[in-house]
Amino acid sequence: RLVVDCANGAYSSIAPNVLRHAGARLIDILANAPDGHNINAACGAVYPEHLCQVVRFHQADAGICFDGDGDRVIMVNAQGLIQDGDQILAALAQSPSFPLHPLVHPLTDH
Repeated sequence: RLVVDCANGAYSSIAPNVLRHAGARLIDILANAPDGHNINAACGAVYPEHLCQVVRFHQADAGICFDGDGDRVIMVNAQGLIQDGDQILAALAQSPSFPLHPLVHPLTDH
């Protein structure tokens, strides 16, 4: 049970489809009607407070919001609290279904 905020931007049509394909049950999709002027307008990763409220209202498991061009993501837990990048990585690392090996890629010059 997931709420997604697309920031009226680049991920408006992409994110819901990708998340559904990955098995997410979307219970609400916010800010997914870009008009060329409303990108990041009181929504998305720039303003995640609304997502926090909607996650709590729907009693969702989590929320995810992108910024307008899709290069930032903020997640919200079931209590409607913003999770920063360190908290997101820690949650992924603790998930038994998440393969950790792709996260670690040694760089070599030989």
